[in-house]
Amino acid sequence: MAAKKIEIDATGRTVALNITVLRATQGLSVAELAERATAAGRPLTRQAVSEIEAGRRRVDVDDLIVLALILDVSPAMLLMPRGTDDIDDVVDVTGARLPVTRVWAWLTANAAPDGGPPRSVARPGWVNRYEKEKE
Repeated sequence: MAAKKIEIDATGRTVALNITVLRATQGLSVAELAERATAAGRPLTRQAVSEIEAGRRRVDVDDLIVLALILDVSPAMLLMPRGTDDIDDVVDVTGARLPVTRVWAWLTANAAPDGGPPRSVARPGWVNRYEKEKE
């Protein structure tokens, strides 16, 4: 019996849309994005990029990182739901519907998903020391 395919959820759709929009905004073709990923050591074909953008192929963490590098954005930006300019908006992420400010704070390790302070294991230890030194 074949395993049931796991559907791409809210965050996967967000990543696909963000890649599409950022690629197009930067004037890159699908083929150029694929070539740059391959040149960076993460072989992606034009077909693979097309499938990612269409939501038919999952983006794994290695894809996410190389695509963020190529598109010159943080990985958090690829994960952040688009189309929201209002600080009071609520957005969908896989497993939750959260205020946009809470999602960004969580993605950037500045808060826990519930809005509280980040857990001690949520950030490398040097981050807290670095931030204290900046004060």
